[in-house]
Amino acid sequence: MFGNRVEWSGEENPLTDAVNQRRKIGGIIYDLIETNPTAAGFVYDEAAIMEAFANPAALRYEPTARGLLCAREAVSRYYAERGWSMPADRILLTASTSEAYALLFKLLAKPGYEVLYPTPGYPLVEFLAQFEGLVAVRYRLTFSQNAQTWRIDFDRLAAAISVRTRALVVISPSNPTGNYLHAEDYDLLEELAAEHGFALIVDEVFYDFPAAGATRTREPRRKALTFVLNGLSKVCGLPQMKLGWVAVYGPLHLVYDALARLEYIADFYLSAGAPVQHAAGALLNTRHDLQRQINARLTTNDTFLRELCTQYPQHITLLPREGGWCSLIRCDDGLYGDMRSHRWLKYNGVLTHPAYYYDLRDDGLTVLSLLTPPDTFMKLGVVFE
Repeated sequence: MFGNRVEWSGEENPLTDAVNQRRKIGGIIYDLIETNPTAAGFVYDEAAIMEAFANPAALRYEPTARGLLCAREAVSRYYAERGWSMPADRILLTASTSEAYALLFKLLAKPGYEVLYPTPGYPLVEFLAQFEGLVAVRYRLTFSQNAQTWRIDFDRLAAAISVRTRALVVISPSNPTGNYLHAEDYDLLEELAAEHGFALIVDEVFYDFPAAGATRTREPRRKALTFVLNGLSKVCGLPQMKLGWVAVYGPLHLVYDALARLEYIADFYLSAGAPVQHAAGALLNTRHDLQRQINARLTTNDTFLRELCTQYPQHITLLPREGGWCSLIRCDDGLYGDMRSHRWLKYNGVLTHPAYYYDLRDDGLTVLSLLTPPDTFMKLGVVFE
C-alpha cells in the first residue's frame, strides 16, 4: 500500500547496534562524531536570542511565500558582509536547506529526470532526490596529491551528464572532505551548466568555517542559473530554529522566472514560521561570537591531530582540510570497512565513523568531527598508545 520512494530495511547498522549495546551496559562512549552545536559545549548569547523572539509582530499571521521582507533583508545583509551582492528580492526563505533542496528539485525536474551530486560526501542529497522521484547520479571528487585537496573529476562528470540532467549539486566546503569549490572548477561548472541547460545548486552551510589560509568559494558570476543554499543551522549554530534560504543567481530572465515558480511552489507549504523570521536579523547578529567559538574549537582539535600525527607517524596521517567541521585521518593498520570503528569503540570507548558511510573508497580513512569538545576529542590518542 506504500509508494516506492521510501524503501529501507529499518535495521540498525552494526556500529549503531554496538553503540546501543555499550550504552545498555553503562559503557563510556567518547563521541568523536558530534555535529550538534547545541550539544557541544558552546556559550550562546541567551539573552539576545530570547529577546529576538519577544517581537509582538510574530503574533500576526502574514503568509508570504518568499518569506517576510524583514528576514530576507537580514539575509541580504549577511551576504553584503561577505562582499556579495544579493538583494532581498532574489532570496526565498525555507524551514531548512533540506526543504530548499526539495523545492528546487520540484522546480527543476520531472520525476525520472536526473540530479548530479558529489561523492564522497554526506548521503542526504541522494535521498532527497529519491523522495522527489528523481534519479540521483554521482560524480566523483578525487584527492589531488599535487594540489593536496579534493577536486572534481571532470572527465567522469562529463560522462555522467545526459539529456535528462536538470541540476548539479555542489557542497562547498564538502562534508567530510572539507574542500571548497575552487574558482577554476566553478568556471568550468558554469560553462557546463549553461551549455547543457541545467542549474547549479551550491550548498554553502559550512562556508563560514574555513581552515587557516583557505580560499573560500567565490560569488557566482551569473553565467548559469545558480541557487545558493544556507541557513541558521550552521551559520548561527541554531539548527532548532528551522530557517534556511535560497539565494538565486544567473541571467536575470532565468532568475526572475525561477523565483516566480519557486514562490508558487512555496505558497502551498508556507513552512517558515513567523517568530523565527521576525527574529532572523537579531539571530544573525549573534553569529559572530558563536562562529569565533566554533572556529577556535576547530583549530584546537586540528592542532591536536597534527601533534598526534607527529607522535605516531607510522600509524596516522591527517588529510588536508580547507573548511567545515570534519577531518579525515588515514590509519595504516590493515583494517577495512567498519572494523576500525568497532575496535576503537570496543576497547577504548572511542566512537568514529568509517569511511564507507560517505562513499570514501579508502578503507584506511576514518571520519572525525572537529566540533567535539577538546577533552573528549583528545581521547583519540589512547587508541594509538
